[in-house]
Amino acid sequence: MFEEQEPEYDINCKFELEFDENGLNIKDENYHCSNYMFYCGAHASVNNIQLVKTSKGCN
Repeated sequence: MFEEQEPEYDINCKFELEFDENGLNIKDENYHCSNYMFYCGAHASVNNIQLVKTSKGCN
């Protein structure tokens, strides 16, 4: 988990990465990390993203 708070700008970033049996889950529930911390270049939402494990190996 990554947390960054900047109360003077009302920013409360909580970026969570969680592994489970299906893969990697990414959460940024209040979108503060996407909108205020990791915003250089193209903007993208990172809340409720799941990177699913595959059964195939690398070729």
